[in-house]
Amino acid sequence: MPFIIYFGKKMKSRLAVILALLTVTGCSVNKNIYTIKGSFEECNEPMVWLVSGNEAVDSIQITDGAFIFNGTVDSPTIAYICTAPDRSMAEFECEFILEPGQLAMSRLYDTEVYIMEGSTLNNRLAALEKRSIDMVKEYALNKANSMDNFEKEINRQWNLLLTSNLDANTDNIFGLYCLRELSYEDLEPEEIIKYLNLFPDTLKENSLWKSLHESYSESSENLTD
Repeated sequence: MPFIIYFGKKMKSRLAVILALLTVTGCSVNKNIYTIKGSFEECNEPMVWLVSGNEAVDSIQITDGAFIFNGTVDSPTIAYICTAPDRSMAEFECEFILEPGQLAMSRLYDTEVYIMEGSTLNNRLAALEKRSIDMVKEYALNKANSMDNFEKEINRQWNLLLTSNLDANTDNIFGLYCLRELSYEDLEPEEIIKYLNLFPDTLKENSLWKSLHESYSESSENLTD
């Protein structure tokens, strides 16, 4: 067999093997993996729980005050790290968005609020939490502000902040989080439904979207009758 023909066949064979290996390797990489590292300061509990919805889906022992969760998630969802499997019984908790990435939980300033960072949506949520605390501090330091207007002004600024974040995130679950927070305020049911309809179909399968839609769709219909 001529050398060039033999070499060509051998090279094609090697390329086929390499491509096959790359395909197998590519299929084996799970892009849905998350790692959560953190600690609750001044916490004496021996365990922490990962809660999604109202269900504890994982738990881990605290070692030297710290913990690490590892797992996979198919799509981003609202979740909690709690010091009890029942959130109502937990002394400490951190609300965050469970999504793939290297996530890190930490205490926000000197408050009892804990934030999660390390992924796109959690960074946005953490920035929102930081800004809310900063607003309160800035307002409290302004001697011209009276206590009578404190709650009213903070609520006004908070609602504006939530609305701006919602308008910029109607394609992801962080936007749903903002809408949920706004739903506790004076937002009319038809406004909530209008916002819900802006979200993509994939998010309409999310439990938070369904819960908001179920809660406000009937009220919205009654107002239009």
